Amino acid sequence: MVYADFEYYTNTFLGNAIAVENFPRLALRASERIDAMTSGRAEAYFSHTPDPVAKATCAIAEIISQSERGNALTGADEVTPRVQTEITGKYHMTYFATLDTSSEAGQLAIEQAIVRAAWKYLARTGLLYAGVC
Repeated sequence: MVYADFEYYTNTFLGNAIAVENFPRLALRASERIDAMTSGRAEAYFSHTPDPVAKATCAIAEIISQSERGNALTGADEVTPRVQTEITGKYHMTYFATLDTSSEAGQLAIEQAIVRAAWKYLARTGLLYAGVC
């Protein structure tokens, strides 16, 4: 089940980072991730309280979209210089490069970003609880 449509994304979530033609695919992938994280309990929760699950879907879809463009964490459209620190006299500048999303570190960063996005919207729902009651 897909938990958000493009209308929800633009009008309620107020997102603008995903084009209409890409949203169905990204929302499906995000919904699949939510189902995996919630052990399939999201669908029942969504039927009576849709907002947290739909918002998590939109947030995760944006992360997946950004990771496909190779800039999962910064959101920049261009790769920044890979210089860490530059000091010239009193002038001091630090640059942070975007991660290579094909690397192991890049994939781990994407996974962490997805989990943080899910946690932000689903933490109070009980859906992320994996223990025994």
